[in-house]
Amino acid sequence: MNDDLPLINYDVSVSGAPYVTIDDAQVTTPTDLIAAAPFLDGEDHLYTHAFLLNHMAEGYSHALIDDVAAFQAEYMERYNAEDPDEERGPGTVRLHNFGIPDFASMHQPMKIGDELVFFVENKFLGVPYKVTMGPSRKLNYAPVAMAE
Repeated sequence: MNDDLPLINYDVSVSGAPYVTIDDAQVTTPTDLIAAAPFLDGEDHLYTHAFLLNHMAEGYSHALIDDVAAFQAEYMERYNAEDPDEERGPGTVRLHNFGIPDFASMHQPMKIGDELVFFVENKFLGVPYKVTMGPSRKLNYAPVAMAE
């Protein structure tokens, strides 16, 4: 363990608002996160940066996809276990309602140009989203392309 790194924790408040604590400073925005822990902006900490950004934006409702092959295997196992002929109805959440993600476009957190790009799973729906954050530090969540 590196003694130069601050203690980092994450949680949600009693009102349900997600936050990150860096040492004793509580932060809730990407800008404040980097101000409290500038090292997160470096290439060596992309996973941690993406994880904390996603937590601040979505709490526990979205999970960072750190292993695309494992996510693909789990997704396809759930997808193949569904009855494709089951009638779609209100309130029914099935992967067949969405299709099969473009797994080839997915990857671990990385910098592409001036953007941080990573992928998360919506834990309720089970589908992946691509997340981008550019210099403005605004997060953009977009569904991954799906094929039927």
